Amino acid sequence: MFGNPIISSLLPSSGLTALQGSQMGAARPMGGMMPGASMQVSSWGNAFGSQNQSMGMQQSWMQLLYGLVMVQLFQTLLQKPQPKPLPEPEPISPTLIEDRPEAKVIGDINYRNLNLEERRKLSNMSDRERAVLHLWGRQMIAEGKQDGGILLTVLESAQTGQNDGTVLTENAEVLLAQELVAKEKERFGAVTGRTLDEEFFKLYEKLTGKDISARYANAPLHKADGPTRMPKQFRLDSPEWESALQEQSGLNGFENSVLRLWGHNPLFTGNIDGSILAFTLANEKSLDPGLNKADVRNLLEADMVADGKLNGDALEKAFVDVMDKMYLGTEGASVEKTKQFALDRARALKRTAQQIKQSTTEGVQDAIKSVGKTMKDHPVLTGISISGLLTAAIICPFLAGLGMGGAGVAIAQRLIEGGRDD
Repeated sequence: MFGNPIISSLLPSSGLTALQGSQMGAARPMGGMMPGASMQVSSWGNAFGSQNQSMGMQQSWMQLLYGLVMVQLFQTLLQKPQPKPLPEPEPISPTLIEDRPEAKVIGDINYRNLNLEERRKLSNMSDRERAVLHLWGRQMIAEGKQDGGILLTVLESAQTGQNDGTVLTENAEVLLAQELVAKEKERFGAVTGRTLDEEFFKLYEKLTGKDISARYANAPLHKADGPTRMPKQFRLDSPEWESALQEQSGLNGFENSVLRLWGHNPLFTGNIDGSILAFTLANEKSLDPGLNKADVRNLLEADMVADGKLNGDALEKAFVDVMDKMYLGTEGASVEKTKQFALDRARALKRTAQQIKQSTTEGVQDAIKSVGKTMKDHPVLTGISISGLLTAAIICPFLAGLGMGGAGVAIAQRLIEGGRDD
């Protein structure tokens, strides 16, 4: 009857004995007893008396019933549907990236001095869209995840009139925060940032032409436990500040650079074309003068290696890697992954080693020079002049062993002296 090993293992031995004895008793003729049952009753009677015998039988039946209930519970748990796992991010194949137009040249622009109308025209974005871009970026750089805390930061700053620098508290940002917080409390009963994500994904599609919302549709929902804050105990962009930020957000320095550069690119061009890389290296008025120049240069070189043009493909790939980490918990972005993407893309396009070499030398040099033409009298914040950056780009190749050496330095020297580079 109990051939199921799971049931047999869960049932008490006394319960099995009692049930078997009952079945045997039911099968015996009226007035007689089966020998096994007689011995069982006799032994119980000798040990405990007839009253204890009855109690023992009841206890055995209770143990049997308990065992059956446990078996049913165990089987129910086994049949319970498991939660649906998060979807694995689809790899971005270099062959799937369409041919992109070359980057615009960002001239001598000081974005901080532009009025609202000038910012609208330059970026082709409304005040609301720029508010979405800014608040989403600040949230992710500070926390490495979305919980909507930045919306509370805006409302707190607007209410108290005090601003610690985490947000700018412009009118568009205040209106956006008020709207999204109201929606979130109605939908979730708390602030989660999910509505800010929805707004950002719509903007992302406008900037890149790709709908990425489904990629992160099943990302975990986080509730804000208060306003989002940037590290304040250290000077902005100092090594100590960067270390504190990495500890707070879980993003490495390269990932932080990618987020900031990607977010600032469309403010100048209305899309992601990589122009922000050369601009950040060559212009002291850049919005990110304190970024690690090696990170910016690595992104610029990777962009040129991929297809011989500065068009933002490497920056875009690194940005998606960072988003995968923040939303899906994957590995994230790194210089090595970005370089490998560029090489895979170059191979897919059948680019030769000589072409790759030219991209990391003359290509990078031309990209910086195109921005630096109007910057000759403006040294970069780090103290390296435009001519110094040109030299550094030539003697710091993307691939080991492909540098131009003395010839590259000679070209740079002619540029410094105002001569031709051809």
